[in-house]
Amino acid sequence: MNAFFKGFAELITAFFEKARKQGFSIMLLIVVSGGLLYKTVDIERGCSKHMKELRSEWDTDKKQWSEALNYAHRDFVECDMRRQELAIRFAELTVRVQMLEKKKR
Repeated sequence: MNAFFKGFAELITAFFEKARKQGFSIMLLIVVSGGLLYKTVDIERGCSKHMKELRSEWDTDKKQWSEALNYAHRDFVECDMRRQELAIRFAELTVRVQMLEKKKR
């Protein structure tokens, strides 16, 4: 177990020794990583905003289609009721015409 800790300590020491020698490269890596992280978050925020706009447009379109379908349905029902009224009126007039023809005979 002692050999494990000794080897681990050597590994850590070697890592920090190389990091000290290559400080500029590590700093550059940190700056680039931070910049990429910031840009990724910015892109994600932009996509989120764009998705909200698309959902809003979709909801507006859905609402307009719903209103148009409701209007068309109401118009259909009114036309059907009017057709039924006219069918009844036609039947009444047909009966009257038949009664008048019978009276003329």
